[in-house]
Amino acid sequence: FHPQRIKKKVNLKLIVPIKVKKFGEQKAKLKHVEVKYFDIDLDSEIGVSGNYTYILSYGDKPYALLIKDKNFAKSQINIFKMLWGKANVY
Repeated sequence: FHPQRIKKKVNLKLIVPIKVKKFGEQKAKLKHVEVKYFDIDLDSEIGVSGNYTYILSYGDKPYALLIKDKNFAKSQINIFKMLWGKANVY
């Protein structure tokens, strides 16, 4: 995923829980990546690309959902923007 994204110069913004800061630091070393941290305890992740939203649940049996819906993706982007404004750079 990342080699193709970097080649196409696609920017990536991540909000990472502070408890897994090492993960964020690794991703921040890649090109075209901005990372901020939030004091939140999550066992899942959400990502948006175009009209697609994925929800990935971690645990003993990880699984993911892929949703193709313009309105859902737009709503998730708006939530992300709100959190991005409140997140911190460490």
